[in-house]
Amino acid sequence: MSPEKCSPRSLRKLYQETQAGFRAEADRMVEEAEDRLLESEQAAIGW
Repeated sequence: MSPEKCSPRSLRKLYQETQAGFRAEADRMVEEAEDRLLESEQAAIGW
């Protein structure tokens, strides 16, 4: 990051964007895990 962009406002924006990225990735991973769980349960039941 260049020195002219190292203001509290830009650091806060970077923090918020990073957190949003982590949350989106975590949500995606949870959704994939739920899908795999449902598929394995359906396979075990025979649906």
